[in-house]
Amino acid sequence: MAEKDAKRTVIGEGTEFEGVVVSLCGIAVNGKLKGEVTAPSLTVETSGAVDGRVRVEKLVSLGEVSGEIEAESIELSGKVGDRTILRAGEIEVKMGETRVTFGNCELQVGQKQAAGQVKKGGSAQMVRQEPVAVAAAPAVGQNPAVLATPKR
Repeated sequence: MAEKDAKRTVIGEGTEFEGVVVSLCGIAVNGKLKGEVTAPSLTVETSGAVDGRVRVEKLVSLGEVSGEIEAESIELSGKVGDRTILRAGEIEVKMGETRVTFGNCELQVGQKQAAGQVKKGGSAQMVRQEPVAVAAAPAVGQNPAVLATPKR
């Protein structure tokens, strides 16, 4: 987490914002944000929700995220909505006392490949160094450690 005195843009609880947000400092969302987000970092607090196209270096989500998300690093311990695409160099899922819920989403983790190229075979794990095509929500009682099965 950034230092206490670091500048950041805050969308407070009870606030709903729709549109394009471009920030040179990190963004903290306690309310609802829908649209396009570009910033060095995005933190979605437990009361927060972000839906849209997100481009950040680091995403930490304790709340709800959905849409098309690209980040170097993603830490999840909240909800990932349906029809969500996550592209990251690394995804960490923190299970602690919080349950992580995946909707029908696409995970692309690891090094980027040219459009249309998807590595075949293998299986996805919590942190993966190879691209993964599609992940579906695990049914209740299924092992959440297996998040995705590549398209063939």
